[in-house]
Amino acid sequence: MIDDSELPQLFDFLIQVTTRAGESLRELGRSGMTEHSFDKVLSREVKAEADRIVEYQILDELRETGLPILSEETGSLNSSNDSDYLLLIDPIDGTANFTRGCAEASVSVGLYKKNDPVFGVLSIYPTGELAWGGPDVGAFIDGSPLK
Repeated sequence: MIDDSELPQLFDFLIQVTTRAGESLRELGRSGMTEHSFDKVLSREVKAEADRIVEYQILDELRETGLPILSEETGSLNSSNDSDYLLLIDPIDGTANFTRGCAEASVSVGLYKKNDPVFGVLSIYPTGELAWGGPDVGAFIDGSPLK
């Protein structure tokens, strides 16, 4: 369980986790890990092995927070926790772009309090740029504020 005073440390931690996951995604892309299939239920939803690899890495690190997690690939984890906070993960936002090598994708990690966004962090593939922001944080790419 966290309280609002711990948000700056959690924010820094999410930046570190997302940065490492983005580095892993770039390595997977360089090594040709773009194999994919289509979801059986949602026929246009692309599922890549890289999604599962990056998700596992992120979940392994985020579990130590004890916060509930909702991941696009796995679903809900630690849902019995009665925290007001929820971590949201999309290990590869833009999986089709990643598998085709045709445009950007990103590793996306965000924090919500109840139904309100607190902040989010993106590691953009393939450039490695890091974007983050939130209602009380502002918006930045690689440390430069966006307006």
